[in-house]
Amino acid sequence: MTSEHERFCERLKLAMGDKSARALAMNTDMSPTVVVKYINGESTPNVERLVALSEALGVSVEWLATGRGSMRYSEQCYSYSTTGAKNDYAYVNMYDAEVSMGEGAWNDAEHIIYPLAFRKDWLKQNSIEPEQCAAIIARGDSMEETIKNGSTLLINLKDNTLGRDGVYVIRFDGHLLAKRLQRSFDGSVIIRSDNPAYSEITVPKDKVNELHIVGRVVWHASVL
Repeated sequence: MTSEHERFCERLKLAMGDKSARALAMNTDMSPTVVVKYINGESTPNVERLVALSEALGVSVEWLATGRGSMRYSEQCYSYSTTGAKNDYAYVNMYDAEVSMGEGAWNDAEHIIYPLAFRKDWLKQNSIEPEQCAAIIARGDSMEETIKNGSTLLINLKDNTLGRDGVYVIRFDGHLLAKRLQRSFDGSVIIRSDNPAYSEITVPKDKVNELHIVGRVVWHASVL
C-alpha cells in the first residue's frame, strides 16, 4: 500500500521535472539536504515550506499536499507562479470539511489544513475579501456537470443572504449542501440541483428565514 510520504514524493518529483534539488533549494531558501529528504520521503514539509515549494514549482499547494484538484490552476485567479511576487497573492484557509452535493457528507472535526493562494487583483475585481472566505471540498454528483465530485469550492462567507440567484452552500440538518438557489416571484426559494436526476425543493415564503445560507460559491476547481 502506497504511503502518504510516497505519494507526496511522487507529486514533488513530477512537479520538479528536470529541476535539480539544489536549484529548488535555492528558490525556496531551504538547504539541499532538506529538499533531498522531501524527495526521498524521509520527511514532509510544514505548511510554510509547502507553500514555498508550490510557489517555486508553479503548482497548486492543494495538489502538492493531497493530490486533489488540478496540478496547475488558471492564473486568472489562483496560482503559484514563479514569475509572480508573493505580495501579488492573498491566502484563504482550506478547511477539513466537506460539502455534500448528494447524500450528506460532513466532517464535524473541521479545522484549517493549509492555505490556498488567490491573486489579489482577481479578488478585488470580484469584490471578494479573502478573510471573509473559506475553501472546502465538494462531494457527490447532484451539481454535475457544473461542479464535479472532489472539486474545491471557494465560499464567500460574507455573501450569506439570497441577494441574487446562484450557487450557495447551505446548512441543513447538520450537513453542508452546495445547491443552486432561485427566488420566485411569490417570495419562495427554489433549491435546485444542476444534475436533472435530482428533484428541486421549494422553500415557502414563510419558511425562507429558516434557510441557513453559509455563503456564496464564487469559484471552484474541478478535479482533472
